[in-house]
Amino acid sequence: MRRTILIFIRNNLMSHHHHHHHSFRQQQHLKMISQLINRHNNNNNNIVQLQYRSFFDLPFQSSPSEDFNDNNNKNNRQEFTDQRIVRFTKTQIYNVVANVDDYEQFLPNCLESTVLSRSPDRMEAELVVGFPPLITEKYTSIIYLDKPNRVLVKGMNSTILKYLESEWKFEELNAKRTLVTFNVTFEFQSTIHSRFMSLFFDDFTKKTMKAFLDRAYIIYSADPLYFDDDGDKS
Repeated sequence: MRRTILIFIRNNLMSHHHHHHHSFRQQQHLKMISQLINRHNNNNNNIVQLQYRSFFDLPFQSSPSEDFNDNNNKNNRQEFTDQRIVRFTKTQIYNVVANVDDYEQFLPNCLESTVLSRSPDRMEAELVVGFPPLITEKYTSIIYLDKPNRVLVKGMNSTILKYLESEWKFEELNAKRTLVTFNVTFEFQSTIHSRFMSLFFDDFTKKTMKAFLDRAYIIYSADPLYFDDDGDKS
């Protein structure tokens, strides 16, 4: 397995070297990522397995002009899902997710978040995300709003991402419980970047979910809906 990965990395690095549009800095960047992959495999003897669960169908139809570079090729896309039952109302959780301006204050690896335009059912925002010093990326997001049921985010204008889509769904279970589902689908232009991100993206998805729930707790913890006064822990 380790030999196969080393050959894969070597071939990709050689391929990047032979394309004149890649600068020396980009080559060094890819080399650093490949070294991290190799180090991870030496410690774990395997690539972290991707985890995927599908709970709902997407209701929104994406326009080809709004995807990075779709080309109807989904073979290289990776998908991660996290799902929680929380003691907040649908509207409370929706409000936290839809408040994109605040992302930079609490969301892991979100360095900047700026809403460029907004309407009741759609927003356009500019996000800067990354794992400095390895990856830092600025891109535009189109956010589709279906209050208080779901938030769909589609990425645009990225130099390293070929496809990015995330979706939040909120389902009321009872007066004190909401089922929250967070799904992310992504594909990088570079297979080296994809391999690097696959090492820990499932954990990143869970941390993202936790960050939003922690934010909801900070904002709504005084709300009696959050507490189980009847002692019910289900």
